[in-house]
Amino acid sequence: MQMQVSSPGKLLIFGEHIVLNGFPGLGIPLPLFLDARLDSTTSRASVGSRSSHSSRLQIRSDTSLPKGFCMYLEKTSKEQGLAIPQGTIHIRSDIPTGRGLGSSAALCSSLAKIILKHNKMILSRRRVWHFAHVLEQYFHKPASGIDTAISTYARPLLVQTNKKKMSPALQTREVEQKRSLSLVLATLPRIRASSEAIQHVQQEFQKTPLLLNSLQDHTEKAIENFLSEPYEKQQNERQQNKSLAEAVDSIHGIFSDLGLCTKSMQRAIKAAKQAGAFSAKLSGAGFGGAFVSFCAGEEDANEVQKVLQRNKEIDFLTKINAFTHRN
Repeated sequence: MQMQVSSPGKLLIFGEHIVLNGFPGLGIPLPLFLDARLDSTTSRASVGSRSSHSSRLQIRSDTSLPKGFCMYLEKTSKEQGLAIPQGTIHIRSDIPTGRGLGSSAALCSSLAKIILKHNKMILSRRRVWHFAHVLEQYFHKPASGIDTAISTYARPLLVQTNKKKMSPALQTREVEQKRSLSLVLATLPRIRASSEAIQHVQQEFQKTPLLLNSLQDHTEKAIENFLSEPYEKQQNERQQNKSLAEAVDSIHGIFSDLGLCTKSMQRAIKAAKQAGAFSAKLSGAGFGGAFVSFCAGEEDANEVQKVLQRNKEIDFLTKINAFTHRN
């Protein structure tokens, strides 16, 4: 018996750091996917393969997995009252790892779907999300639930943490992105861990509360503009993009002042703007990692992508024109 599922990567396009303080953020699924296939008849994996296994269930992946994860999956499933399938789960992913693009969230979402399907449970997105959130605690503790929500729902989501005693402690709302903007996503090596960046920023927020308020204000304007109806006239559309650029540039300026943007990222963002992006910003915790360039259309995005391809420091690059998901 075989079973196959997939889950997308994610990009928190607006709301970095402030979502941890109860303010809204906007996340989108990426056209990058992790596919998982359960083969209940596959023989035991060879010792030299990239696998994580226990006596009953094995996971073979094209990227390395922590040795204890399969045992954690079994233990957590049993705690949830779920039976474990016997066999091998094969993982293939085109989501870069360690870049803040939701590779572990997509893994947990796909595994949650397989386990729940095996137990003949209805795959409501909320049920999958809750189980995926529990699984992701292995990789990020405490996990906010944002990454697994975006990967599981596979739709643009407004996300906001709340103080209710629930798991995940997160409110979500599906939204539509109606404008024909093109995004170019690129990543650079991190110089420090994302957990250090988060701790650093939260300390700065405590010292300077107005900084948090300013970032929240610009983020709110950016989200509203990004999700707004497209203007009909070309002149008005340029003004709409200009307003979005002002908000995005302000957000990135705050991140730069906080020391989250490396020199390599600043150079790359400058090059992206010179190539045709009307704005660009850090995406994620910072100290390197991902940044996203905003373009008025595909032609501009192609030029930006062409320029960034010549940057040898960039280790991942893709263009995003639509937020799609494979069921």
